[in-house]
Amino acid sequence: MNIVEIILIALVLIVVLLMVGLAGFRYRPKIKPPSRQSIGEVPTIITPADLPPLLQRSVEANFGSRLPASSSLVAWGRGRVVAGKIPILGRLWTSLVWTLNLSPGQSFILDTRLSWFGRIFAVGTEELRHGHGKFDLGERVIENANLDLSETTLLWIYTTWLSPFSMLVDPHISWQVEGESTIRASLPFADGAEHSFDLVVDPQNFRFERLDTTRVTSKEGNSLPFHAVFSQHRSFDNDFIFPAHLYFHWDTEDAYMHLDLSGIRYNVDLSDLMRAES
Repeated sequence: MNIVEIILIALVLIVVLLMVGLAGFRYRPKIKPPSRQSIGEVPTIITPADLPPLLQRSVEANFGSRLPASSSLVAWGRGRVVAGKIPILGRLWTSLVWTLNLSPGQSFILDTRLSWFGRIFAVGTEELRHGHGKFDLGERVIENANLDLSETTLLWIYTTWLSPFSMLVDPHISWQVEGESTIRASLPFADGAEHSFDLVVDPQNFRFERLDTTRVTSKEGNSLPFHAVFSQHRSFDNDFIFPAHLYFHWDTEDAYMHLDLSGIRYNVDLSDLMRAES
């Protein structure tokens, strides 16, 4: 066997190993629903009658007239996230399972578990509790005032996605319809400024399509256009229709994370998670 054949065999082995390795990151891990259960019957509210007509029709088309008045929920599912970049091949996507503990409009904790061939190799947490944001993935931990504002934007995106009815009775939120398909929610952040979230709905079936807003970068503190895109609407608990797929992207970049919703429970006890850190 000459040197050329040895080099060719080595290259083939490297390519095979690389392809197998990449396939492992795409392998869909098993989902284990969280142990937290609903506490008793979820109370309901009647859809407010003074909403803008487009918002009223969208709420009734997706959720009906009686809405859950829950101050907490847990949701879970699979997803994928950009874990890095590989020369020539580009971005490396890895599969994950996720659990979102959410007090709508107040706090959230998103736990993610990154996997390779279904085996967890990294655990991450992204959260906003009592106005304080934190990003924790392995040895990388970010906590600063910019992140507080950045995570507040995510809080309201998650609230719009899974508990939009809680926003209807929030006195701090004002509503305005822009054109035939955009509903603007305006609300104050901790920095004292008013922030807007433009919910784009399909004018035919009133399904949520996209949420356009701005988000502060955690490092430089720049406020840049940011988007959450909804799709794959289907019925979940109590026949509510939610987007089963959500992905995020900055205005000048492609998507960096996809979340697929598998289940949701309202009215769960999150007191042990949402208490302030000492």
